[in-house]
Amino acid sequence: MFVKFSQFLLIFFFILVISCEKEECYQCSIYDLETFNGDFTKIKGNLNCCKNDDTWEEISWGNLITPGEEDLDYDGIPESYIEINQLEGANLSIIDLSIYTTGLRIVESNDIDNDGILNINDDDIDNDGLLNFDDVTPYGTENNITIEYIVCSKLND
Repeated sequence: MFVKFSQFLLIFFFILVISCEKEECYQCSIYDLETFNGDFTKIKGNLNCCKNDDTWEEISWGNLITPGEEDLDYDGIPESYIEINQLEGANLSIIDLSIYTTGLRIVESNDIDNDGILNINDDDIDNDGLLNFDDVTPYGTENNITIEYIVCSKLND
């Protein structure tokens, strides 16, 4: 009985070891898409993320697509999409997509009126003098989201 149990543990450990793969992690620079003019030196912030963490899921990653010869109706939407890294020749990108991974992330402001009180704890989120429960527009009338352009390079193994 002990021999069969030890064989089971050995096989289980072996399967566990060979089924593990190293997680892909990236170092990313963040740019405000509204003010981004192509200058990669004006970084809004940095982040590190891996493919299996929550931050990765918040970002809409760009498997950029372009119309191929399959765009039979010439509507700009190909019948089958081609990933940009499978294309041959130039692609009009300002960064090398064979080196960098790019994406977009929408971030909601957690302090709309910039008073230092997080929206969740702020009795007057938009700072218009009306308490939130009496305010028709408690979140104000401004656009309270930021769209971030994220450019990442793979971290070395």
